[in-house]
Amino acid sequence: MEDYILQRTNIIASLIRILSVLWFFRGGRYGIVGYFFFAQLVSLSAALIALIIARKRYKYDFKLLLTSMRLSREVYSKTKNLAFSGLYMTITWILYYELDSTIIGKFIGAKQVAVYAVGLTLLSFFRGILGILFFPFYNRRFHFIGANDLEGLKTFCLHVIIITAPLVVMPVVTVTLLAKPLSYPG
Repeated sequence: MEDYILQRTNIIASLIRILSVLWFFRGGRYGIVGYFFFAQLVSLSAALIALIIARKRYKYDFKLLLTSMRLSREVYSKTKNLAFSGLYMTITWILYYELDSTIIGKFIGAKQVAVYAVGLTLLSFFRGILGILFFPFYNRRFHFIGANDLEGLKTFCLHVIIITAPLVVMPVVTVTLLAKPLSYPG
């Protein structure tokens, strides 16, 4: 119910990563390794902060969670195909996100990896903001589906699109228009 807490920590982490570009890439210096390490450290810190908040706010017992996990052959036999397809998707997703920077660095150069990292950080930042914006609507959608009110759902979706269009379109257009200065001229 309070997913906004995790979203806020992720947005703050994205802002820190974006602002850190000014430190790692300045005056002809391209500290891609330092930037990557710092970005990973910020992401880890955001995840740990979210866990600490869950522990303090909800008295969540992670030790009990870990000791309560049990294997069940019945559940395994019912879900193994789904699990293997999920594992395959996870592996390909990780490879995609790990290999893209390597391929860009090998064929285009380290400076383009830095530009790509800035773009990827901006994308993560917008995804976090849009997640905060649309998550309450996402939950409300289930209310209409559960009540089998398709007309109400259509009206609701139309209102969401009309109300949030400026909040979505304006930042995307702004970033698109200002993206040219982010590209490396050579």
